[in-house]
Amino acid sequence: SERLEGVLGPKADAAWWLHEATAGLELAAFVLFSSAGGLVLTAGQGNYAAANVFLDALAAWRRAEGLVATSMAFGFWDVGAGLGQYLSEVDRRRMAAQGLPVLSADAGLALFARGLDRGEATVVPLRVDAAALGVRRDEVPALLRGLVPVRRVAAAALPAA
Repeated sequence: SERLEGVLGPKADAAWWLHEATAGLELAAFVLFSSAGGLVLTAGQGNYAAANVFLDALAAWRRAEGLVATSMAFGFWDVGAGLGQYLSEVDRRRMAAQGLPVLSADAGLALFARGLDRGEATVVPLRVDAAALGVRRDEVPALLRGLVPVRRVAAAALPAA
């Protein structure tokens, strides 16, 4: 419970306070920086996933209420800031091998602009390498399975009965 609150609380509280602080204002944009981790991380990251999915849900709720909102569930940026600053070269290679390479600053900014233009509650600006997904040794996250190339295996000829 404390570990969940330690991660979920600050992110969710800050987003909610921003929502309340802007009540009644005509905003051009209300952008929340979520994380693709809430959608594609493996087991053991429930508190981090919950915090980010809360931001996505807040954006959807605001949109349903007729308010502007976009939650951007980004992948890691390779800019030496935020959680990305702790990525080693080994981490970057591992992520690329899993089909989720880090974003350069230029790519991240371009995806940010495209995300705002979509006019949707939640967008997922994430680089995905479908070929790398197809050779992962662990389980491919459910939301990415449809991107995995289909492997065609030739069926062995069955002997005639």
